[in-house]
Amino acid sequence: MQRAFKTKLKLNNKQKTLMAQHAGYS
Repeated sequence: MQRAFKTKLKLNNKQKTLMAQHAGYS
């Protein structure tokens, strides 16, 4: 369960970075 949670966090971080890039943030 902990591993799945960590993976989910990593995915969320990746998505956040992608969103930020699309929004034009550096």
